[in-house]
Amino acid sequence: MRITEMVESKEDTELSFTERIKYRTHLAFCKTCRSYEKQSALIDRALSRLMSSTPKNSEPMDDAAKKKILDKIKRNEN
Repeated sequence: MRITEMVESKEDTELSFTERIKYRTHLAFCKTCRSYEKQSALIDRALSRLMSSTPKNSEPMDDAAKKKILDKIKRNEN
């Protein structure tokens, strides 16, 4: 597994002992991957905040609007 994959997967699954050693050792020497790890964490936090916040003026979408969007998606898949 590549280090970038480990950065992304460590949020969802626990790395094995060997993977953790490889990960930590690599980050100790690789400035680029440390930067990638920080950016990934920042993006994750921003997306979490975005997904958990609801705009004050938002209204539920009616079934007709949902159907219209789904139909458009299906047409574009073909």
